[in-house]
Amino acid sequence: MAAVPSPTSMPTVGISIDNTELVEANGDSLTLTFNVDGDIPNDGVLVYVNSGVRAAVGEFNIFNAEVSGGVFPSSNFLSSGFYFKVFENGASIKLDVFDETTNPEIEPEDAVEGIENFTFSIVEGPGYGIDANASSVSYSIADA
Repeated sequence: MAAVPSPTSMPTVGISIDNTELVEANGDSLTLTFNVDGDIPNDGVLVYVNSGVRAAVGEFNIFNAEVSGGVFPSSNFLSSGFYFKVFENGASIKLDVFDETTNPEIEPEDAVEGIENFTFSIVEGPGYGIDANASSVSYSIADA
């Protein structure tokens, strides 16, 4: 154990957003950016982000996500949040909002949701601290 170096510092992670008002009919998108203060380990920092709202991740077309500086997010069991492995400061995920009205498998009356409000928050986890001034982002999604 003496050969294993002790970490000198733990990185602090914050999150920011570039678009807080999305419209499905317009095909809007948002970019989540992860800012890291401190050294990022060579194997990255696995950050957990959660909304507390079941299927919140399903509001986006995650299969066409544009990821930079990290590894593609995977959702949690309820799809209320996701894990994102950050390899560099400023890592980002660009997500297009998903328009349910374009899916023939969804009944039209179920596809219209009105205006929905969400907040993604970084959740405490091993290997990182949370920037108290950038711990969450809020946004709204409208049908049209």
